[in-house]
Amino acid sequence: MNELLLQVPVIGMEVEAFLLLLITALAGGAFGAAIGALPAFIFTGFVVFLGEGIGILQRQIGAIEGIPAGELAAGITGVIGFGAITGPHIAFAGGVAASAYAGKKYPEMNPADGGYHFGKDITYAFGTKPDILAVGAIFGVVGMLFTRIANGVFINVLEMTPPTDFIAVSVFATAFLARPVFGYPIVGKPAGDGLLDMSPFERGAAHPRAHPAHEQRPRP
Repeated sequence: MNELLLQVPVIGMEVEAFLLLLITALAGGAFGAAIGALPAFIFTGFVVFLGEGIGILQRQIGAIEGIPAGELAAGITGVIGFGAITGPHIAFAGGVAASAYAGKKYPEMNPADGGYHFGKDITYAFGTKPDILAVGAIFGVVGMLFTRIANGVFINVLEMTPPTDFIAVSVFATAFLARPVFGYPIVGKPAGDGLLDMSPFERGAAHPRAHPAHEQRPRP
């Protein structure tokens, strides 16, 4: 009974473990903001490659003493790669939110050769700027909570297998959330005849820059 009282509802995790997860999600989101969303996603790939490579090695040489076969690889891939440190719903989401925030707050950081709005630049590494790291950390937690709660509803409440990958859904949801939070329209105004008209891009039409004057700059 006491164990149940110490668990977080829906998520089905002990409070101590949840607090640790919360801290790592904060760190993961800030990490994504520091190195950039796309580099963070690439880093996720490297961690997953490492985990799966160790899994292959374990199967070849047998279980490592004290570690059941396959558990080490699963830990690297699941706990780190797709978990609360470099998981895309945390690190990548934090980096995307950081870019959206910086596009509004720090338009002067936009590189001289940037042809798009700075808020779209998911390759930019923001380093150690505290407020941008804080935005990444917060969205890392949001991504973690969304994924855990969604999975918890299906697994612990409805007692059924989740119908989709909520890590992927969380990436979409947090990116969508960042738009209204930082003052962007939910759907921008199309430059062509409609949302699916790609002719402005094909002819190299100008794109809005990330500064108050919204200066137009041709796409390189």
